[in-house]
Amino acid sequence: MSPWSIEYDPVKGVLHPFPYAPIMGGARPFILLDAKKGLTFNGSGADLIDEDFTVDPGWTEFGDSSVVNGKIVSNTVAGVDAYSVKTFAAQTELWAEAIISFDSFSFGATHSAGVFALHSLSGIRVEIYLVESSGIKFAAGYADDAGANDATLSSPVPVLGKKYKITLHYKQATTTSSNDGICEIWIDTIKVLDEQTVDNNAEDGDHIEVGGNLASSQASVLQRTDDVKVGTTGASPAQVTNWADQSGDGNNVPQATAVDQPDWNVSDSDFNGNPSVEADGVSESLKSALFSGGDKAQPNLVFIVHKTVSNVAASDYLFDGHTNAAKRHAIFDGSGGPNQEIFAGTSQALSLIDLNAHVSAYLFNGASSNSWEDGVPTIPAGTIGANPWDGITLFSRFNGANWGNRKVAYLLAYNSNFSDAAINYIGNVLAARFGTTWTDI
Repeated sequence: MSPWSIEYDPVKGVLHPFPYAPIMGGARPFILLDAKKGLTFNGSGADLIDEDFTVDPGWTEFGDSSVVNGKIVSNTVAGVDAYSVKTFAAQTELWAEAIISFDSFSFGATHSAGVFALHSLSGIRVEIYLVESSGIKFAAGYADDAGANDATLSSPVPVLGKKYKITLHYKQATTTSSNDGICEIWIDTIKVLDEQTVDNNAEDGDHIEVGGNLASSQASVLQRTDDVKVGTTGASPAQVTNWADQSGDGNNVPQATAVDQPDWNVSDSDFNGNPSVEADGVSESLKSALFSGGDKAQPNLVFIVHKTVSNVAASDYLFDGHTNAAKRHAIFDGSGGPNQEIFAGTSQALSLIDLNAHVSAYLFNGASSNSWEDGVPTIPAGTIGANPWDGITLFSRFNGANWGNRKVAYLLAYNSNFSDAAINYIGNVLAARFGTTWTDI
C-alpha cells in the first residue's frame, strides 16, 4: 500500500494505512501534498550527506547505519571523544538536524558532553552540549571572530530515553555589519537560541559532528542518534521550487520563478510543529501541469490543512484549477463580503474568513456539493456548477493573479465521494496530527 504510511486512528484507537484505508472502499487519492515530504528548494538546496536511504523532507541520513529495535539508526556514540563526523564543501549557510536519545549520563560537575555541532576545521561554529549545573542541562555555544559565546538554554532538562529533535541554523554574515549573521537552535519545536551576532569574519561550516566529547572537558554520555541530516538552503526560510505529489500520480506543483516561490516553514506552531508552505499574497504560488490521466470529473473531495495569514484583498485564492473557467475548482475570498466561496462554474458562499488553522473538506459534486470546516458544515448542499477539474494552482488564481497570504501543511484530493464516516475518519486523523479539532458530521 505504499507510498502511504500507517496512521493512528484516534477514533478507533487502531492503526490503518492512510490515506488508503478500508473505510474509504479502496479509493486512492490522485494528489497528496505533505509539507514534510517531497519539497525541493532554491539556491544551492543540496543534500551534503548521501546515504542509501532518505528521510523527510529531502534530506539524507548521516553516519553508518544499523538497526536498533527494528529501526534504522546511526551507530551508538559512547562518549570520551567517541563521535561521528562528516566533511563536505564549505558552506556559508547550513541547516542541520538530529533526533537524539540519551541512554545514560555520567560526568562530573565541571564537565560537559558534546551532543551535536556544525563547525569548521579551525573552530566550532554552533554546538549543543550538556553541562552538569544544578542538574544536567542543555547548553549551546556559537563563535564569531570575537571568540566563543556560551549560553545555558531555556529548555527542558533532558530525560533518559526521550527523543529530542535538535535543529541548528547557521548563516555567515555577508557584510561588515556584526549583526546580520544567524545562529539559531531549536529543541523539538521551541527556539532556544536566537542570536544575530555572527559577523563577517566567522568561518564557513564544513563539518557535522554527532556525539562524544565535542567540548573540552572529559565526559561519558551514551546516546543514540536517529535521522541526522544536513543540507543547505538558498534563503531562510527556504523557497519552494517544487512540491512533489506523494499519491504516486505525479501531480507535482512547481514554481520556477524565484521571486514567486513560497516559503517553507521547517516547524510551524500553527500546525502542531509540522512544517508548512506559506505564500506572501503578493506574487507567490505553485501550479501543477494538467492532471495525470486527464480531467477529473465530479465528484471530487478535497481535504486541506490550511491557515489564512491575512486577508490581502477581495477574491484572493487558496487554490484554483489549471486553465480556464470551464475546468476549474476553486476556493477564494468572495468580493462581496468576508466569506470564502467555492466554485466549479457557479460560486456559493462558505464560512466567514478567520486567521486560525483549519482542516477543511470541500465536496465538488454539482447540486449535492458541500463543505466542512473542522467538521462543521459551512454551506448547505447546493449547486456550484459541474466543471471537471484539470489541474491545481495553489495560493492564486489559475492565471497568476489574486494571490493569497496563506499557509498549507497538507492537501489530499480524491475523485470520489465518501460516507460521513470516511470523511470523519480522515478529518480526525488530520486534526490529531496538526493540532486542530474535528467535529464529526
